[in-house]
Amino acid sequence: MAQGKKYLPNGTDKEIVERLRTEGCTIAQIVEKLGICYDTFLLHRDTFQDALKKGDAYKDINDLTKVKNKLLDRCLGEKVIEKEYTVNENGEQVLKSIKEKTVVSDMLIVFYLANKSDGEFVSINQNKLTINPSEFNLPNIIING
Repeated sequence: MAQGKKYLPNGTDKEIVERLRTEGCTIAQIVEKLGICYDTFLLHRDTFQDALKKGDAYKDINDLTKVKNKLLDRCLGEKVIEKEYTVNENGEQVLKSIKEKTVVSDMLIVFYLANKSDGEFVSINQNKLTINPSEFNLPNIIING
């Protein structure tokens, strides 16, 4: 069986792995982009470990930032375009109307204020529930275990 060229990862490959992982690529997709087989990637796993970790960390930060921005958009009012379609006599779908409206989520506003206001806005529905295990007929294993 003929052997192919021996693969040696370089700095560019590490940068590619980090960038692809930041974009959310799987190992299989990264291997394909590098033009190597999965087994070869595994042989050099230690070489790529830092790039994978950095890529994952950047992806988590990017995803969190996107969610935060979306939450803020919904709190402040997000423009939504609604299109209404109808079917004409020929059976074709025809655009009937376009409405642009601003959607604000009251629940997200309350959540945002409660978490960002240093106690100025606090939920008044906070109930503390205390259960006395002796009031129930539970086995001792559950109570003491």
